[in-house]
Amino acid sequence: MRAYCTRNPSAASCSPALNQLRQILAEQFQRQPDSRALVFVQQRCFTGVVKNFLDSKAVELSRAGVQIGVITGANASGDSGGITQTSQSELLSQFRKGKVQILISTSVTEEGLDVQKCNAVIRFCHVTNEIAMVQSRGRGRAEGSVYHVIVPDEMNWLGDKERLNQSRDAMMTEAVARLGQLTDEQFVAKVQQEQTLLRQEARQQRQIRAAQADANRGTVFSIECVGCDRVLTSSDKLRIAQDCHHLALDAELLTDRLTPKKQSASKSFTNFTALGVALLCRCGNHVANLCRFKELPFPELKIQQVKFVDKSNPGTVHGPLKKWKLAKKFLTEFEMESADMIAWAEAVPDIPENLLSED
Repeated sequence: MRAYCTRNPSAASCSPALNQLRQILAEQFQRQPDSRALVFVQQRCFTGVVKNFLDSKAVELSRAGVQIGVITGANASGDSGGITQTSQSELLSQFRKGKVQILISTSVTEEGLDVQKCNAVIRFCHVTNEIAMVQSRGRGRAEGSVYHVIVPDEMNWLGDKERLNQSRDAMMTEAVARLGQLTDEQFVAKVQQEQTLLRQEARQQRQIRAAQADANRGTVFSIECVGCDRVLTSSDKLRIAQDCHHLALDAELLTDRLTPKKQSASKSFTNFTALGVALLCRCGNHVANLCRFKELPFPELKIQQVKFVDKSNPGTVHGPLKKWKLAKKFLTEFEMESADMIAWAEAVPDIPENLLSED
């Protein structure tokens, strides 16, 4: 809608959604001249588009002296549609007093706004979830309040989403009503029953993950760059340090396969220092970082930039993944041991001091 109205403002009057909004508001203020209406839109830029349309096209409202205001968040610049907290407070005060009768708003007023005379809430091309629906609908405090959702034909999925929200809201209302009929003892028993079911489900999920890990235990994966499919190392050379750092005990990563590039200052933690050095694949992909663990340099792989290919079945590929914990279901993980540190101390190549510097 923003692009459509920006390129051709005069064509906005042809928008069925905007015309529907105008009609709803005109009928509302004709029926109840002292109404207060909240119009929720998705983005800051939409507030100005809707206000300009109503100012120029909704003659019924202008003749009736209906004033329209716009309120958005205070965490954006004025150029991008933000307003100050002082302006927010002033607009809300004018809305409560009736000096402004229509307030076009982003989600900033979905929570906490209390205007007793607000009797019309309209979500314009903006549907989120059932919680936001209840919050925005709840802004209509006055008796006999109305709630509208305007969805263009080309955005039918928003209508489906709103119907789902209404269904969920009905289920929540029914659940609350049922809970209200329980005695304190029945309520406590019900909570304990649900907790037991949740624990059982969590236990089953852990068992499933453990079975998957056992099935894959011992499988060796080729670790490859997601940018160029180049083999970097293998999973049997991975070690976990301090329960979170995945270090590769493969000296060729530092002598041949990866290129170091200083990018930022070092950051030190207990027994561990991130040296601010990126280790780049030949394709330029940042696949690892150079770190120091217990005074020795290691390549620490970036899970988002590598993939795991089953050496015995190359058709089985995992990754790239967002987090290392997602690799637990297929990857055998080995903790760093003293023997590993001794072997690495003998194998690790000389690394230029400027890369190891913590300055």
